[in-house]
Amino acid sequence: MDDKVFYHAFVKVFNSVVGNKEHFMEKWQKLLKSEDLLKKITAKRFISAFENAVPLNCFDVNLYFMLVEKITVFDGSRLVVGLLDRT
Repeated sequence: MDDKVFYHAFVKVFNSVVGNKEHFMEKWQKLLKSEDLLKKITAKRFISAFENAVPLNCFDVNLYFMLVEKITVFDGSRLVVGLLDRT
């Protein structure tokens, strides 16, 4: 599978989160109150990444490494992008 496919998948997921920002901001605000320090840190990272975000036109490697946990390929063609906040 070509790297461009992975880049496009990330951009699509990022833009989807930007388009539903209010929903995700609520989720991350709740995580800030968690007892789990890792959840708090992740929530802060996602809030800072998305609070003023606009849709991407191209791949951003820094955002990728800041937000993505893994990309899983199923049956050689279907991708599932897992973000660090479990989205």
